[in-house]
Amino acid sequence: MEERILIDLLVQLGACEEARETAAHTVHHHTDREQHLRELQAEYEEDAAEAADGERTVAVRLRLKEAEIRTAAAALALKNDRIVGLSDRRQFQALQLEIAGLEQKLADLESEALLLVEAEDAARAATGDARGDAARQAGRGEREAVRLHAESEAAARAGADHE
Repeated sequence: MEERILIDLLVQLGACEEARETAAHTVHHHTDREQHLRELQAEYEEDAAEAADGERTVAVRLRLKEAEIRTAAAALALKNDRIVGLSDRRQFQALQLEIAGLEQKLADLESEALLLVEAEDAARAATGDARGDAARQAGRGEREAVRLHAESEAAARAGADHE
């Protein structure tokens, strides 16, 4: 075989090997990137789930606080009803102290409930934000995965064309 033909064949073989390595590298890189996108999406989904759990926890705490308020208000109403018929000064003063204590407890419970309402609103907003982030990332990730898949197929075809 002529030396020039042999050199041409070796150059073509080198070009084919380089194209194959480039294609393999591209496919490997895109596979890694797709895995990274799936992991990132899973993190976004986990963040959204945690935010929703936090929202539910605050909602439960608020409902429990509302039940405490109803109980304290009912106890206060009972004490107020009892004070009307009292003629003994000591019992009247003792009941007034109990009523004052219940009124303070009710005010404290209402303040705590207000804070929980604000926390619930913040948790609801955080959940909405996290779900929106997860949805946006899913769209971006899907578009990038499609692009990467197309590029990987093109690189694999280019590598195969040189063989």
